[in-house]
Amino acid sequence: MKVVAIIGRPNVGKSLLFNRICCKELSLVHDIPGVTRDRIISFIHRDGQKAMLIDTGGLDFNSKTNLEKSLFEQIEISLTEATHILFVVDGRTGLTPLDLEIGKFLKKRHKPVFVVVNKIDDPKLENNTLDFVALGFDTIFPVSAAHNRGIEELLRSIFVSDSIVTEQKDLKLPAAPPTRIAVIGQPNAGKSTLINGLIGEKRLVVDEHPGTTHDAVDVDFSIAGLPFTLIDTAGLRKKNKLQPGLESKIAGRTVHAINRSHIVLFVIDAEKGISLQDKKIGGLIQKAFRPCIIVLNKIDLLENSFDRRNWGKESRLLIQRELPFLSYAPVVALSAEKKWNYQSLFTAILLVDQERKKCIPTHDVAEFFQRTLHQFPPQPIQGKRLKIYYATQLKNKDSSKGPPCPTFVLFVNNLKLLKAAYKKFLEGKLRQTFAFTGCPILWKWKKAQGKKTLLIQK
Repeated sequence: MKVVAIIGRPNVGKSLLFNRICCKELSLVHDIPGVTRDRIISFIHRDGQKAMLIDTGGLDFNSKTNLEKSLFEQIEISLTEATHILFVVDGRTGLTPLDLEIGKFLKKRHKPVFVVVNKIDDPKLENNTLDFVALGFDTIFPVSAAHNRGIEELLRSIFVSDSIVTEQKDLKLPAAPPTRIAVIGQPNAGKSTLINGLIGEKRLVVDEHPGTTHDAVDVDFSIAGLPFTLIDTAGLRKKNKLQPGLESKIAGRTVHAINRSHIVLFVIDAEKGISLQDKKIGGLIQKAFRPCIIVLNKIDLLENSFDRRNWGKESRLLIQRELPFLSYAPVVALSAEKKWNYQSLFTAILLVDQERKKCIPTHDVAEFFQRTLHQFPPQPIQGKRLKIYYATQLKNKDSSKGPPCPTFVLFVNNLKLLKAAYKKFLEGKLRQTFAFTGCPILWKWKKAQGKKTLLIQK
């Protein structure tokens, strides 16, 4: 049986997370008050598996009173019993020195640690998750215990963790197809240097002269044991700068690489800033409906004007201002040359890859639209109001024929009653509930045929 200990500094929401997990449609057997008031245990069941969940008091190494010393002893006992650890941090406050100290303390335990970034109440805050890469743990979950966001994914990971391996050691499962990542950007933005840093070897020619890479080159690598294929592409120039023949073919190959990718790394030269050509490249990504991570490279050249302590915040503000149509994309500021902040990029890739594969059950989709339309009904047009009869998300089986991003199909009474402003509003509400970080959302609106049962019953 798994024993999961919830650990973290004071006031990060550990007890609220504990209560949320115990009350989230799980078969709660019983609650047992712990040895002290600061240690509470619950047994939970899920999919035929059982786990013990331990809530602990706030961890502070500067314990002075007898009560604080007793609390630390209880935390030590919990960690000794635990098979897995939920390390809870505050996504609003950000990374603190105490978080780093607790991280070092937990690493000495040599047990699986899930970093739970709590208080991510709004999907726009999910980029804050990248700040906690510095803790050095591979698995990070953005959640909101207060608003029940991300809890299902966390629970799934807790219960699935190492269960397949331990119970089916002799079963050879087919290898998962690699996630294809296209690395695009203007010439000399540092794409090949970035890839060489990611894979840890010099596979691609790096040169100071723009346009060194002429072909789209595939490079296999892995992150946390998961397979990926990087597609390095030639830089996209302005049309009037393309040499006849050669560079027009290069541009065509780059667009083709975007279209066959699962995720796009959009590399921008931070020293030069975001140009009109960068905005056009961003438009290609938007048009292709590809999940995206924006990489602000060469940040080392801006040390005097770019505060390294606030990389995340300053980068996001820049993108929201200059590339608002890619506002769904997480932003990673780094230096490929100096190898600064690569770990944030690894975490962003894993997060977006997870989000693009997320498929919401049809029941939950219907429940979301039912609740949203009831609370925020669209304005009637000439006395007629938009009605939604059925809504579902297309399953993404990760095949070349599947949708490139989360795709929702909705059947309505009249397509003319559907206004752009309301579609944008629905997307915002959908992201607040299900996040889909790094992913555009594709909508397929269809007119319902014949008599249908309303999704919303008045």
